[in-house]
Order: sequence, then C-alpha cells, then structure tokens
Amino acid sequence: MGLSTQGGQKMAKLVLQTDFGLVDGAVAAMYGVAYGVDGELSIHDLTHEIPPYDIFAASYRLYQTTKYWPEGTVFVSVVDPGVGSDRRSIIAETVDHHFIITPDNGTLTHLAKFVGLKRVSVIDEASHALPGSQEADDRLQLVEHILSQLTQASPTSEATLARITSPPSWNRSRTLVAFVLQGSGAA
Repeated sequence: MGLSTQGGQKMAKLVLQTDFGLVDGAVAAMYGVAYGVDGELSIHDLTHEIPPYDIFAASYRLYQTTKYWPEGTVFVSVVDPGVGSDRRSIIAETVDHHFIITPDNGTLTHLAKFVGLKRVSVIDEASHALPGSQEADDRLQLVEHILSQLTQASPTSEATLARITSPPSWNRSRTLVAFVLQGSGAA
C-alpha cells in the first residue's frame, strides 16, 4: 500500500512543502538527506513558495493536494514560525491513508476538519537526530530523515510507525493540533 514498483524496485512517493523558496540550498538539502537514506526515493514538490511562516496557507495546500496522491504517499511540510523552538514534530495519518510529517503548529487543521485524521503522534526526536547536525538544521533534517525511514518500509506498518514515534505509539491525547481555522492559533 502506498509504494509503487519500477523495474521490481520499491519506489516510495515523497511530497515536500516548505516556505523556504528556491533561492538558497535548503530544499536541495532536504533532497540530499532523503537520497542519502535511499537513493531510489521518488521525491516531488508540492510547493516551496508558501509565504514565510503562513501556517494557514500550508494547511490549505495540504488539504488541496493530498487527495490526488496515491494512498501511502508521505508528505513533509516545513512551515513553522517557531523554528528553533521546543515545538514538537508530529506524524499524522489521514483517514484516506496519507502520511504527513510536520511541526505541531496547526498545519494539519484543514485535513483534520475536512478529511479526518486516523491517528497522530509525536515523533521521538531524540532517537532520530542525525549525527553532527547543527541546531538550526535539526528540524529540517529530522523530518526528512524520518520521512525517508517511513518510505523504506510499508508506511502503514505498525512496526515502522512505532519506531519513529514516542511511546506509546499513536497516543492522540498527547498531541496538540492547533485549529487556525478558528483563529486561535493554538489549542
């Protein structure tokens, strides 16, 4: 589920969304981290032109796009006014079996309201930090590294999901999803 084959090889679908723009090397760094884990990944760009820190726009673009991708596709959204803060990274599975990795900042609002979230969990960041990464790069590399791990195996595998989430796996009660549609910006 969610993995296609090309010449007998598994080809995972990764879709990236950021507010980085394409002027510097940040998006290329994301590709590099992903390809460093698995050079056969199929990586696609949703957009890198979200207005800086615009969580509402990021949330809407995910909602607008996910339904057109095959089940099991993994989306990474890095749009976060709290970069460098203690904000948690989360992974969510929609009821239509797409996976979204994003900061815990409201980016899931449209999907939660209009599609539905099957499960959401905090990513165990301590277990997945990349060796030698700088603090400013940690969030970007962590999210991309987790995404790459997810796509190497079946994304729906409970064993795969359990490896990347904080125990207990998929404990929704411990996850904050801010509802920016209500204008609150926080739960």
